[in-house]
Amino acid sequence: MSRQCWILLVLGISLRLILVGQPPVEDNSWIRQTQTADAIASWVEESPLALSARASWRGDLNARLLLELPIYNLMVWAPAKLGVPLDVAGRLVSMLLWVAGFFLLQRLWIRWLDKRETFWANFLFVFSPLSIAFGQAIMPEMLVQLLVIGMVLQAVRYGERPKAATWWAMVGLGLVGCLLKLPEVSHIYLLFAVALGWPQRWNGLFATRVLLGGLLTLAGLSLWGALTNKMNGEWFAEWNSGSNLTSFLGDLDGRISLRNWTKFVAYQLLLLASPVVWLAIVIGWKNIKASLGQNRWMLAWWVGLAGFVLLWGGPTCMAHAYYNLPFLIPVCWAFGQAMDCDFWRFRPAARKWMVAWVLAVTLPMTAYLLRPDPILVETTKWMKQYVPKGDLVIIKANHSVYTREYPQDPGFSYLSGRGAWIWTKFLPPAEQERAMQTARWIVETHPPSKDSWWEVSRKKIKQHERAPEDIALLLRETRAAGVKDEPAFTAYKTSGKQKLFSTP
Repeated sequence: MSRQCWILLVLGISLRLILVGQPPVEDNSWIRQTQTADAIASWVEESPLALSARASWRGDLNARLLLELPIYNLMVWAPAKLGVPLDVAGRLVSMLLWVAGFFLLQRLWIRWLDKRETFWANFLFVFSPLSIAFGQAIMPEMLVQLLVIGMVLQAVRYGERPKAATWWAMVGLGLVGCLLKLPEVSHIYLLFAVALGWPQRWNGLFATRVLLGGLLTLAGLSLWGALTNKMNGEWFAEWNSGSNLTSFLGDLDGRISLRNWTKFVAYQLLLLASPVVWLAIVIGWKNIKASLGQNRWMLAWWVGLAGFVLLWGGPTCMAHAYYNLPFLIPVCWAFGQAMDCDFWRFRPAARKWMVAWVLAVTLPMTAYLLRPDPILVETTKWMKQYVPKGDLVIIKANHSVYTREYPQDPGFSYLSGRGAWIWTKFLPPAEQERAMQTARWIVETHPPSKDSWWEVSRKKIKQHERAPEDIALLLRETRAAGVKDEPAFTAYKTSGKQKLFSTP
C-alpha cells in the first residue's frame, strides 16, 4: 500500500477507537448492539456450543433465541471469556474486521482505480459516517462487509482465471454471508449473474459448477432455517425463517412510499456520504459513465444494488441506517472516479477544499450516529445501584418511538445486570401475568422534555412518532407505589401480592 493508504488507515483506526470501553448506549443503534452483547454475555456464563442464548428481557423464563449464524459472537466471546471486558472486546473485533476489509479492498482498487482515484475512494471509506459508526459497533456489520468484499474479489479473480478453488471459495463466503445477513448479501448474487453470465450470453449460468454452488447455498439456507425454527420455536415462535423473510420483503406500499424514499435519500445524502460527495459525483458523471462501460464488475454491482432496493428496500435501507452499508464501496468507487475528471484535475485548490467540505458534514453526522441515550443511561444506572440482584423489573420504555412497542429490547437488562420483563402489547397474556407475579419493580421511562434539533428533524422525516403508552392499569393491578420520580424515569415498588390482570 502507498503512504497515503497507511495514513488514512491510521486515521480510520483512531476514529474507531473513540468509544472503546464504552457500553453500547453511546450511539443510535443500541437496541441492536445490546441484542448481540446480551447473547455473548449469556455465552460467557454458559457455553457457545448451544448456539442460542438466553434472553435476559424475558424475566425468569429460560427463553432462548438464535438470531443469526453467531460467528461474530464467537469472535467476541473468546477474548471476553479470557477476561477482556465484553464491550471492549466487541468494539475491537469490529474495528479489526473493518481494518481487514480495508486491506482486502485495496486488492479491488488495484484493478479498478489509479493512485489518485484510490486516495479519494479510501478517503470516503474511512470517513463515511456509517463506516465510522459501525466500524466499531457491537454487531456483525463489519464481518458482513468483509465477506462481501471477499466474495466480489473472488468473483473478479474467477473472471480473470476460472479455477475451481476460487469458485468454491466464493460460494463458501457467500453461504456464510447469507446465514449472517441474507438481505445485505443476496444482491451480490445478482452481481455474479450479470458480470459472469452476460459476457457468455447467460450460458455460463447453467454450468455444472454454478448449479452445484446454487444448490449448496440453498441447502445451507434451508438447513439453517430448520435449525432456527427448532431452537426458537418454544419461546420465539414468531422469530422463524419464514416470518423473518416475509418481514424483510415487506409490501408494495413500502416500495412506493414517498416517506420511505425520503428516508433513503437522507441516509444516503448525510450518513453514507456528504452532500459534496454526491455533488462531485454529479460533476464527474461523464468519467463514471465511461469507467462503467469498461468495468463490468462495478456495473453489475450497481445492478445488484438496484435489485437490493427493489427487493428489500422498505424494511431495510429505507428503515435502518446500517442497511445502507451495501452502497458504501460502490459509492467510494464512484467518488474516486469523479475526482479524476477535468473539473477537479485542473483545480488543485478545489481538491484540497474537498477534504474540508467532506469532513464538515461527515464528522457531525458521525456524532449524530454516536449520540448517547441519556435516559437509558440514567435509568440503568439507578437500577444497578438500587435494585437488588435477583429482583425482576418490568420495563415500560416510553421514552423513544423505537422502544415503546419493540418487544426484543435487552438494553435495560444488559446494562443494569438485572433481569427484566419488557412490557409491550406484544407480550403474551400468560407472560404478562407471570411478569406481574414475579416482578418486584416497575420502571417507566419518559420522553425528553425538549427535543434536540436532530430529533425534530428525524420526526419530520420519519413521521411515525407514537404516543407514550399509559400504564395506569398495570400499576393498579400490581399495587405499585412510586419510590423514585425523575425527569428521565419513574420507579415503582410492587406490593408483592399481585393478582392476575382483570378483564377491562
